Amino acid sequence: MNALLALEALHDSRHECVLYTTTEPCPLCTGAIRQYGVPEVHYASRDPAGGSIALLNATSFMRRRPVKVVGPPIPELEIVIMAMFTEFSLRARQMSLTWWLFESWEAVVPQGVRLGRALAESEALRRLSETAAPASTVINYIQRFANQSSPR
Repeated sequence: MNALLALEALHDSRHECVLYTTTEPCPLCTGAIRQYGVPEVHYASRDPAGGSIALLNATSFMRRRPVKVVGPPIPELEIVIMAMFTEFSLRARQMSLTWWLFESWEAVVPQGVRLGRALAESEALRRLSETAAPASTVINYIQRFANQSSPR
């Protein structure tokens, strides 16, 4: 939403922008994408629980101007993103509130949920967070962790 709100200053050129997001937009963001007239959206990870990009085709109003949608281009990146969501949810102890999230995520990106559970058990991302490690360090760690954890 913040990225879309920043488009206000662009006026006419906002219809030439491309929105990149980590996760499939939710219903509110999908509606805002339509209202702002963004012509193209790219997202790196599906969200079977809240992702609602399909709403762009739900009604004649939503279909009135086509929006090019590009879903997850890199399966490994989607796995890392899902692993980070899972690990964070478990670390934040949100399991009791969001158990259905894990079920929906696992149905779509099971490797990511498994990796996220293993990362939560290791507490490694918590430690990296406490040291304010840069994103590149975190991603490299997750990749190494995944390679060590995967069955050979």
